[in-house]
Amino acid sequence: YLSFALALLVVIRHTNNIEVYGLTSGVLFWIEMFFAELTDLAVPTFFFLSGYLFYQNYTPGILLKKWKSRLFSLVIPYLIWNGIAYLYLVVLCSIPSLRDSLTTPLDSFSFTVFCRELVFGDHNLVTWFLRCLIIYTIGTRILYWIIKNKYGTVVIMIILLLLVTYVNKQTINYWIMYVMGACSGLNGKSLVRMKYPKLLVMASGILLLFSVAIGMCTDLHVSDHQITVYTVVRLMQVVMIWICADVLALERQPKW
Repeated sequence: YLSFALALLVVIRHTNNIEVYGLTSGVLFWIEMFFAELTDLAVPTFFFLSGYLFYQNYTPGILLKKWKSRLFSLVIPYLIWNGIAYLYLVVLCSIPSLRDSLTTPLDSFSFTVFCRELVFGDHNLVTWFLRCLIIYTIGTRILYWIIKNKYGTVVIMIILLLLVTYVNKQTINYWIMYVMGACSGLNGKSLVRMKYPKLLVMASGILLLFSVAIGMCTDLHVSDHQITVYTVVRLMQVVMIWICADVLALERQPKW
């Protein structure tokens, strides 16, 4: 149910109307700002969930099984949609009336470019999420070796925060969320799966809404020197979302 709610937030995020209607003030502007900030939490939480689900039952002996599973759920869909996106763009570029309106027109079909698009997806921005997960999955052995004890977890989190501060790359930024989920799945399953007190759930919900309200008035992720604060805040908000999601918990897992 949490994944479904997060998927809805992603859809809402891509229907923001502030720029479309040129909103700069008023009730509608602040409503849009609220949802823009709230929905920005969906992707970090998705990465946390991905790390948790991958490592909650992970052992070195099932690595090949895990990789095989991710081949069908990550790699193949990634390649297919990147290929479709490139071919679609080639078709659009072959229509003179549409070519001039494209920001990244292509001259003609190129097999070399097609192969590059399959791997990097330069013209398909939608699959960046899958690309990040593929990279994280490839590094499973290394990450497991680091986070299998609590000291390794602390060290890698510090290193990643430093990298975010000085590098500020999308793959690194969201790796922090993934690593936190992986650590929770590997070393903190009892804490993650516990039934939280109602008071804690309510307090987390209030703090989450308060942090979203503060975020509406700031824009920490636009400045490189503030990206570390932005990342730490997002980590805390992901934890709050997980606790709040306890109200969706079921005694019996749904069939799907």
